[in-house]
Amino acid sequence: MKLREDMVLFMFIFRLEQIAKRYGVYISTASQVNGDWKNIKDADSTILRGSKAMADKLHRAVVALKPTKADLEALEPILRHGYYPDEPNLVYHIYKNRETKYKDVKLWLYVDMDTMRIKELFLTNNDYELIDIQPTEIKTKQFDF
Repeated sequence: MKLREDMVLFMFIFRLEQIAKRYGVYISTASQVNGDWKNIKDADSTILRGSKAMADKLHRAVVALKPTKADLEALEPILRHGYYPDEPNLVYHIYKNRETKYKDVKLWLYVDMDTMRIKELFLTNNDYELIDIQPTEIKTKQFDF
């Protein structure tokens, strides 16, 4: 019996989710997109290649793309103020994000392609309106060894 690619992907994602729950770990995976990514304004699960059922199992889903010329033109009012020294060269289309209010948003980033360091610049909704978010503060404890 031969399994279809979409069924194999679904079973794979289902099993990864079980492993993550059992061991209390975060697992990040990646997949390919289909050819429609070149003509999309708001990337979501419709451009995933393979199993659409795979998208249902995900807790967080992001499509990373280079900003288009139209994207950069729409961002002009934000970039004009000069708060961001670098022009975005990557955008995360966050279309699924369980347990948070930030869904259907775009995180604009600058990636230094030499060092692969990523700088998060700002967050907008799909209509390119700036979303004010507070920075996350991570508190740590110092242990004496």
